[in-house]
Amino acid sequence: SPFSKILVQGRHAECLLDRVCSNSMQVAPGRIVYTQMLNRHGGMESDFTVSRLSSDEFLVVTGSSQGRRDLDWLRRSIRDDERVAVTDISSSYAVLAIAGPNSRELLSAVTSADLSNEAFPFYTRQELDIGYVSAQAMRLSFTGELGWEIYVPTESAESVTEALIAAAGTKRLFAGSHALNSLRQEKGFRVWGHDIGPMETLTEAGLAFAVDFGKADFTGKDA
Repeated sequence: SPFSKILVQGRHAECLLDRVCSNSMQVAPGRIVYTQMLNRHGGMESDFTVSRLSSDEFLVVTGSSQGRRDLDWLRRSIRDDERVAVTDISSSYAVLAIAGPNSRELLSAVTSADLSNEAFPFYTRQELDIGYVSAQAMRLSFTGELGWEIYVPTESAESVTEALIAAAGTKRLFAGSHALNSLRQEKGFRVWGHDIGPMETLTEAGLAFAVDFGKADFTGKDA
């Protein structure tokens, strides 16, 4: 399964993430934030999305090869007076990505949830049922097309995959990580460790839109 998943919990979870991330975490539960973690020189130490699950709980979704590194960076950034738990939950969830012009039609065939733009806006997260499985769906895609990432308990991944295959019929097209990499390059989406890294700043990489300069302070802001 792609991606590393890190749960950040506690009454100071927002304070921690706001301090180490370039973008603001002060969003409503259900919203997803695209952001970077910076070093004191302004270089990017990681690049990921953060979903706000509740007032004191966040889900960080980062690259498959970055999980241990990001976990360590977050834990070392916790101050002595902060109450925060940072937990690697990567093995608990599988991720199925659905993308393309027919993705809404396909997903609608296996769930009763309203997937319209009004009910399920871009960069939001909702829980929905697929068969007997309760899944977490995130309205985004790494292809730049309409799409969702579906997070399901690992033991339920097979049944959800089978339901999607059955619904898609002959219209289905399976694509792996190498195909996804080609599509994201075409769209201009960056990957940490390949296109961006600790030596590049957000402005140099064309990612200034993912920084909230209105925040009081965050690591790398001055640089």
